[in-house]
Amino acid sequence: HPPVAVKGVLDLTSWDFYKDGSVNLDGEWAFFWKRLLYPDDFSSNMAPGRTGFLALPSTWNGYELGGKKLDSDGFATFRLLVKLPSNGGIKAIRIPNQSSAYTLWINRKIVAQNGKVGTSRETERPQYLLQESPFAHQDQTLDILLQVSNFSHRSGGVWNPIRLGTAQQIKERHNFQWIIDILLLGGFLIMALYHIVLYLLRPDDRSTLYFASLTGIFAVRILVTGNVYFTILFPKVAWEWLYTVELLTLTLGPPLFMLLLLSLYQGLLWKPIQYLIYGVGALFGLAAIFLPARISSYLVTPNQIILLVTLICCITILCRALKRKESGAGIILGGFGFLFLTVFHD
Repeated sequence: HPPVAVKGVLDLTSWDFYKDGSVNLDGEWAFFWKRLLYPDDFSSNMAPGRTGFLALPSTWNGYELGGKKLDSDGFATFRLLVKLPSNGGIKAIRIPNQSSAYTLWINRKIVAQNGKVGTSRETERPQYLLQESPFAHQDQTLDILLQVSNFSHRSGGVWNPIRLGTAQQIKERHNFQWIIDILLLGGFLIMALYHIVLYLLRPDDRSTLYFASLTGIFAVRILVTGNVYFTILFPKVAWEWLYTVELLTLTLGPPLFMLLLLSLYQGLLWKPIQYLIYGVGALFGLAAIFLPARISSYLVTPNQIILLVTLICCITILCRALKRKESGAGIILGGFGFLFLTVFHD
């Protein structure tokens, strides 16, 4: 069980990186609301007065300040002092995307930057880009300073864990995730292409087209979520466009699930429910395309609810198909049951 930060200090003096592995910098960070502070601001005896402490990773939405709760828009500085063991070595930090731009210093040096931190929607440039930066240190204390701004999303703050470890550990973790994601991406693309060919050979069977579309969406989602590999390949891609694609992969999933199963097993679900799922999917898809991310991002939770309702309907269809002894219903039901559990867990 790795230590967590308390009152802006994370004590890792008893943590052996070579034996215990890398560690998330979770816990209470010093929090300076609506202030973009720099390392020089802490070099004098008159340190800036903090707003309080905020447990990371989390958003600042709902943080109570002056009797009012903060919303998503704003900017802040976070600070953490990390006490290290004496075994030294080259360290590295892994910082996934945050909402929606940040700059991170360690011991007065910038080691990671994502987009451009701003004090308004006009001065901020949001970006999602995984950063993994090795750095050398001689002191046994790391002074970590993190500026974050958000004027582009419904949630603002540091919503992903920041990880510290040896350079080798961070690199090995990075390589492992790349291998897993590339294998999944390749598998989904192969399935999509194979079923497109099947549809071209037998256009009367639309189930192959729906399945190809689903696996294609899964492949795209791997590229635009998690480690956001698309921004690694194309760093200058517009953040709004990238978020729209991410939201569309969530929005289009439920209607395609429904179309796929009903193309295999017809007449096993009440038609008004079908039309409701299709209509909501089309409405949410149009909203994702035409609304800015700061508004369309509020559709994430409703989309998740629609996805769960759709999966329940799909399981109902498969149970009825199994009762009628339809071909393949048992195997597909087992797969959908596992998928439902993983989606519900997420």
